[in-house]
Amino acid sequence: MTLVDANNVTLGKVVSAARNNITLVTSTGHLMVMSWDGTLPNAQIYYKGTGPGNCSGEGYLNSGSPTTASSIYAKTVVWSLSLGSFMVTSATPQSNGTVLAVMPTGITGFDNSSC
Repeated sequence: MTLVDANNVTLGKVVSAARNNITLVTSTGHLMVMSWDGTLPNAQIYYKGTGPGNCSGEGYLNSGSPTTASSIYAKTVVWSLSLGSFMVTSATPQSNGTVLAVMPTGITGFDNSSC
């Protein structure tokens, strides 16, 4: 199924649909989730910036588990509210196209709804 916006612009191919959001793969092969109204959920990102409450420096996407190493599709796109931009991983993908979670230290900022 192809997802098309109100201006008849193709956004991508639908991977799954839920009550509150839709997951799609864009024409560039990136995976993303958006609400049915087109808004993007804020990703929960941890930062290693230069001071407390600072959302800068290296960013780490919350993997969903503080104790279990998990992986995500390497071309997953998330929205950073504090930076006002899309973000993708800079990690080198494994042969299966995923990247493994890491446990960052020295976190100085937390981006969920704001920093």
